[in-house]
Amino acid sequence: MGDRGVLGDRAPTTGAAARNPNRGPNLLEVSNLNVKFRTPFGEVTAVRHLSFSVVAGETVGIVGESGSGKSVTGLALMGLLPVHSAKVSGQVLLSGDDLLLRKQSELEKVRGNQISMIFQEPMTALDPVFTIGQQIGETLRAHRDVSRKEAKERSIDLLDAVGIPLAKQRMGEYPHQLSGGMRQRVVIAIALACEPKLLIADEPTTALDVTIQAEAWPVTSCSRARWPATPPPATATGPPETPPRARTRASVTTSGSPSPWTATVPGPP
Repeated sequence: MGDRGVLGDRAPTTGAAARNPNRGPNLLEVSNLNVKFRTPFGEVTAVRHLSFSVVAGETVGIVGESGSGKSVTGLALMGLLPVHSAKVSGQVLLSGDDLLLRKQSELEKVRGNQISMIFQEPMTALDPVFTIGQQIGETLRAHRDVSRKEAKERSIDLLDAVGIPLAKQRMGEYPHQLSGGMRQRVVIAIALACEPKLLIADEPTTALDVTIQAEAWPVTSCSRARWPATPPPATATGPPETPPRARTRASVTTSGSPSPWTATVPGPP
């Protein structure tokens, strides 16, 4: 099957304990994750008994059809689901620390710092009333002891690294002044700003033109060449047609539940 790897190795993905001992310690370990939403018509289950693990430096793809719970899984890991309507249970260990037991005030110190997310739709992820420079700088100043000048210099470097031309000029522009592809690159720059241990990419190319999609996947690799400490996307979610070279392992979800089918995909050359 060439570059598409081997699909159909019938291996269970429902137990984090079923790990390859040669892979090394887990950076992320998700066990029996369940997400339910309270509605006027009763509880609706969005994610059911999902378990997987990620080793540092590894890229794991969670693929499935629309509505299978991929985005909800990412938001649950980040602690971004609405507390009044979402019920999240299970265990989410990041370097051994269970994020589901953290208070929101504690998670604010983790989000954007140890764990970041590239959101699916850049126009809703970016604030329309703040400039690009302000939004990147805010993340840096929230988690790093840097001056405004240092944050500005780092922000320009980030924009340049993700392939945005005239990076210094773009710092003073607003999201609506950029193309869809450039906005998505800004979202990627924000996610990479503090060099997180874990990067969640939630279908980061879905809203982009097909000619831009092929360019977006290598962006994090370009950033790692600039800053070697920056990790690859440790967890990525996407539809089944997500480029195979964007991931090294894949788990399949269907209607919120893990499928018994997994894929092992060769990494980029």
